[in-house]
Amino acid sequence: MANWDRQYRLRAGVEGSKGFEIGKPDEKTRQAIHINFMVERSDSTTLNTTKIKLWNLNKEQINVLTQSGCQLNLSAGYGASRPIVFKGTVSNVQESLDGADRLIEIEAVDGFAQLSETVVSISYGGKIATAKILQDAAAKLNLPVTYSATAQEILEKSYFSNGYSFVGYAQYVLDDVCNKASLMWSIQNGVLQIRRKNEGVSTAVHKLNKATGLINIPKRVYSSQTANTDTSSDTTADMLYGYEIQYFMNGAIGIGDRVYVESKIVTGMFMVSSITIEGDNLEGNWQCTAQITEVA
Repeated sequence: MANWDRQYRLRAGVEGSKGFEIGKPDEKTRQAIHINFMVERSDSTTLNTTKIKLWNLNKEQINVLTQSGCQLNLSAGYGASRPIVFKGTVSNVQESLDGADRLIEIEAVDGFAQLSETVVSISYGGKIATAKILQDAAAKLNLPVTYSATAQEILEKSYFSNGYSFVGYAQYVLDDVCNKASLMWSIQNGVLQIRRKNEGVSTAVHKLNKATGLINIPKRVYSSQTANTDTSSDTTADMLYGYEIQYFMNGAIGIGDRVYVESKIVTGMFMVSSITIEGDNLEGNWQCTAQITEVA
């Protein structure tokens, strides 16, 4: 199987208008349009981004990408297994020549359109549940929302006693309400995730070892922050934060997911806090690099 049968599909278009899809290999040559991409995802409120290079698109496809509000969906993997690795809004497109080829460079941001364009105006009197405010904010963003198990428990007991009012961009009401409940939020492939620090939204566990795609040796990562979520005074700097791992392309592993790592230097359960996904369907890397932390 040439090049491990690397496969991708990229769909782009503005809602309500004609878009396009590329990536399906030609029946005769078995090659698809050349793509090179890097996706950066994390559990912070900083929006996930991607940079994509495409060679020799036609003018109609370029015109679609340059339309305001163009949405982009990229899936990648092997053969017919191609999980979504990025979903977001195109923020910048540049065209240039690469020798005799036409090179298109795209930048896109996950949740960019919703957070940059949505102004929230909400007001409640009396005692109001934090969960109600979050649900209403998510509805105005037109984003589905998921909660971790602990986040749901916390929100069931979290209230604003004297009402709540807010007018402004949606991201700030998310900050305000999540801080009230000691929770965190992020947008992952168009889904608003609400969770407690060091807790995943999904209960699924992905096993990573040599047989399932783990490559190289996990590298210890140190940080001045600790993995604990309590308020104890034991916050010694330079504590072990986790590991950096690399594995063959697996878009099914997302932010907040649990991974069970089996290697010579470390074995145990961890949670994914950031991922860099690098791909080139003709040469170079087709892999993920993740930062993982001990499960709380």
